[in-house]
Amino acid sequence: KLSNLTIEGYAEKKQGESSSNVRRLSLKRALFLREIFLKNKYKSTKIYVKAMCDDINISGSKDVVIISSKLSQ
Repeated sequence: KLSNLTIEGYAEKKQGESSSNVRRLSLKRALFLREIFLKNKYKSTKIYVKAMCDDINISGSKDVVIISSKLSQ
């Protein structure tokens, strides 16, 4: 069983785009996935959502969502 999930949404900032718009898009992506987990009976208190803008150290597109989890002991 999983004890919690962290959903981090990222969106690449395009030239001329405001940071707040990018962060909103990041949040929208993460919240979309949160809804899927909630519909599948995952407890809302076990889901953490983060809007990360494009602050990710990967090559290629920065438009991603990363889900990490921890196992309960």
